[in-house]
Amino acid sequence: MIGRRAFLGTVLGACAAWPLRSLPAFADLPSHIRPAPELSKALGTAIAAYRKEDLVAGDVAALSLNDPLARLVAEWVALRTNPEKAGFDRIAAFLSQYRDWPTVSFIRRKGEEALYRDKHTTPEILSFLGAQQPLTPTGRY
Repeated sequence: MIGRRAFLGTVLGACAAWPLRSLPAFADLPSHIRPAPELSKALGTAIAAYRKEDLVAGDVAALSLNDPLARLVAEWVALRTNPEKAGFDRIAAFLSQYRDWPTVSFIRRKGEEALYRDKHTTPEILSFLGAQQPLTPTGRY
């Protein structure tokens, strides 16, 4: 059994490399990197729900995760697979703390789209963009 950080790092790397809807099942991972059963079940349940575009069920499953890093991985998967349902505030909260995570530019693009879709104010838009240039045409207007 490997440490939780090594396991979650492996899962995070695998999730970043695969298309949004085809994340790996834990059973498909090599035995030397499979997580402890309790972590595997809870995180697997959350990820499976997010993959089915069921944000509420995924969030409920993620609440049962006691490991902060596992919860963070679940949140990252939620935002990658369900950014429209997650909404701007949730995207902005994640990006404000974790700007260096894999595929963060995808999540940021979805945040820019949400700014327009949800008709946020100019101060909110400027705060979200900060010193960075918008990544999408939507973010430019």
